Amino acid sequence: MMGKGTVLTHTGSWAAPAYKFSVKALLWFCSAHHSPSPNTYCCLQLCKSQSLSMPSDLERAMESLITVFHRYAGKEGSSVTLNRGELKTLMETELPGFLKSQKDPAAVDNIMKSLDDNRDGEVDFQEFVSLVVGLSIACETCYQMHLKKLPAKK
Repeated sequence: MMGKGTVLTHTGSWAAPAYKFSVKALLWFCSAHHSPSPNTYCCLQLCKSQSLSMPSDLERAMESLITVFHRYAGKEGSSVTLNRGELKTLMETELPGFLKSQKDPAAVDNIMKSLDDNRDGEVDFQEFVSLVVGLSIACETCYQMHLKKLPAKK
């Protein structure tokens, strides 16, 4: 359970074989359709090619993660990574409740250090997603705790 002031640490264990296969499939799809790299457009094309319906909630959530990341990445440096300032701005804007709940003034620095697996001083998309996954798991845990407190349905 996460309390106020808790900083998540990334263990890298969420990258399951199915995830790696999906990335390979997407890379193949993008290269086959002349896209230089996987991007939101490429991802949407893959989704559209798989069905004729509108994107699902999960597909829209994936697009949103990609779009939000790239909205902040590259404002001060590389267009495919977040530096400390970009990560701080992203968190202040997109995760204000979480950041305000952190009592440690060095929270952004600690989060940056925790996310930066390759120690290059920047957070790439895979490293960023580990933050979102960790926060999602913590929120789902709180949701489960809330459900347990509700009176049982008869």
